[in-house]
Amino acid sequence: MDLPSMTAFRRVQYQVVFKHYPNILGANVSIDAEYFDCVILLEILSTTKCATCDRFGCYLYLTTCKRVGSFCLTINVLYYFPV
Repeated sequence: MDLPSMTAFRRVQYQVVFKHYPNILGANVSIDAEYFDCVILLEILSTTKCATCDRFGCYLYLTTCKRVGSFCLTINVLYYFPV
């Protein structure tokens, strides 16, 4: 893929994330999360499963950019600690 095509592709993904999830981008900037980009963020937001147990993941844990269910969030306090 050439550079202009890749840039246009990334811009579309950014626009999709910004349109549907504007608060997440602000939260991402506020915690200085530089280990994942809009491609990974859009991929995680497009799923519904918890990264730990494959049940419904109703939360997005931005520290690791993983979807987490309420059960795993409360049980796995050593892994999913409050920020």
